[in-house]
Amino acid sequence: MPAYELVGLRPPGAARLGLGDEAPFIGRDAEFGRLVGKLLDVVESGHPSTVVVTGEAGVGKTRLLVELDRFAAELPAVRLLWGRCTPFGEGRALAPLAEWVRMALGITDTDDAAVAEARARRTLARLSRGSV
Repeated sequence: MPAYELVGLRPPGAARLGLGDEAPFIGRDAEFGRLVGKLLDVVESGHPSTVVVTGEAGVGKTRLLVELDRFAAELPAVRLLWGRCTPFGEGRALAPLAEWVRMALGITDTDDAAVAEARARRTLARLSRGSV
């Protein structure tokens, strides 16, 4: 059996290898139904909410949320923000919140400080004008 040396971790949001979205989405009707129900409750109430999805590595958490994001994209004025919390490392408790903020501001991992600041200022200016 071949052995490989781990030389680094993929950055968050990096493309995942494997079948991914091409594979049929099966066997997750109950979990997906609960998430869709929560999403529709949020849409109806107009109040944001947070959902935590947990599970062992490889059980399909990301795929489940990709499917929820596809569903949400069909609804008017709905936006999902994602965040991940790794089971190891420093700063992991606030990592999901940091990812939500970056996603909401349109900041990517490749943006330098000046670009990130410009995107933050643009988004905050738009929000202060009331045009979400």
